[in-house]
Amino acid sequence: MPEPIQQIVIVGGDACAPAVAACIANSLRGTDAKITLLDDMSDHSGVASTLPRSTNFYKLLRFDERSLVTETGATFKLGTEHSGWLRDDRRFIQSFGEHGTPIRLLPFHQYVLNHRLADDAVDFADFSLASAAILEGRFAYPSNDPRSLLSTIHYGLQVDTQRFALAMLKYAVAAGVKHIASITNGATVDADSGFIAAVTLEDGTVINGDFFIDCTGERALLISGALGVGYQSWSEFLPCDRCVRISTNDVQDLSPTTRVVAKRNGWSRRMQLIDRADFEFFYNGAICGDEDAAKQLTRDVGASASLPVHRQVRAGRRESFWRGNCMAIGRSAGDLESLEISAMSRAHSAVVRLMSLWPHSDCDPVIAGEYNRLTSLEYEHALDFVALFYALSDRDDSDFWRHCQALKTSATLDYRLSLFRSRGRLSWDAEENFSRDNWVSALLGLNCLPRACDPLVDIADPKLVSQFMDEIRQAVREAVNEMPRHDTFLKELPGTARQ
Repeated sequence: MPEPIQQIVIVGGDACAPAVAACIANSLRGTDAKITLLDDMSDHSGVASTLPRSTNFYKLLRFDERSLVTETGATFKLGTEHSGWLRDDRRFIQSFGEHGTPIRLLPFHQYVLNHRLADDAVDFADFSLASAAILEGRFAYPSNDPRSLLSTIHYGLQVDTQRFALAMLKYAVAAGVKHIASITNGATVDADSGFIAAVTLEDGTVINGDFFIDCTGERALLISGALGVGYQSWSEFLPCDRCVRISTNDVQDLSPTTRVVAKRNGWSRRMQLIDRADFEFFYNGAICGDEDAAKQLTRDVGASASLPVHRQVRAGRRESFWRGNCMAIGRSAGDLESLEISAMSRAHSAVVRLMSLWPHSDCDPVIAGEYNRLTSLEYEHALDFVALFYALSDRDDSDFWRHCQALKTSATLDYRLSLFRSRGRLSWDAEENFSRDNWVSALLGLNCLPRACDPLVDIADPKLVSQFMDEIRQAVREAVNEMPRHDTFLKELPGTARQ
């Protein structure tokens, strides 16, 4: 039998590294495995939003989420508000909650489509408690009682990445991780096996290991620098290759949402923490220069802001995420415009997947192949979801949007759109980070309608269906009125003393 892995080395630089260390340490409790985290923790600044599936990550760690929220100044997130993607500047909500309930085994959205095709301006968001809560600025934890509408909401967090990384580091060290605050300069590869044997720190110290995780961000020191794994660019599908970020002390808007606004030269998003707001603007550097992008974002914010911080966005992913005894997690694995899924959520998903496929020291290529297959699917699903917004936008009022109109779409996105445009049906994988209702919200919000509905819609009595839809609307209105305001909910979390 192959030997178990004894020495795990996590090479940091990306804010996800401490969370990866914490998850592995928790999963390997009671074993002889030694975990070393190499990260100087120097620059993990920013704000990230997580998807509902990240709550499973915290549960896996048995982490007290309320303490995490308090410690990191986080806010809750029930979805995203979008505007500006179409010429008419319509706004729509992409919530994490469920919408309505199936009727005669047909997805509820089919009945909404039936009304829309009959020129009835029914809004899919009217049937979602999460969407209503966003509009009213309210939040409550989901209920375990399936009879309660609160059981239909799901949520993520908006967190300060620096404070989140420090909280994860504290947890990891308590779980037995050895932390060395240092930058890693290089790696040694065994000529016979092709495995990484050791890494070298900036002071010359050599750290040996059996399994290495590359969390070095854009440096990709191990997966690319040492092992030469290539990068698959998605610039033909996605337009933005630059991002600028500023922060303000504004705490006026504590709605449980991320706000995304498509602009003339790109798109911006606002993420609100308990003590500050972060603004990011994603753009194409060949069309809009860094200085102009920073000026535009600062002008839009209209408040005293921090100095702008720019970064490159390399849309794409590694050709392999796991090669030999090395795995890339975070931005060393891939990067996308953070329209809906953040690098942090992708990292949480990646390390949970790793633990479900944890190898022996021989790192069986079959196991690595399965990890690579599943992770490739996750990235491709995310690509399709982000590219959907550009594919359906009808804007042509600037060089940026004319460039977007010339972008290619993947074969899988073409198929998804063709299937939906036919009879409102979805090509969807249960393992996706985005739910069926996320897809429907985006498609309808971007004015994508089918030629006809599922023919089984006509079997149901239209009067009874309309009555049922009215009852759901009313139930949503009553339930949202019972929810506390988001700012009140945050103030009353145990252990907080917020005013």
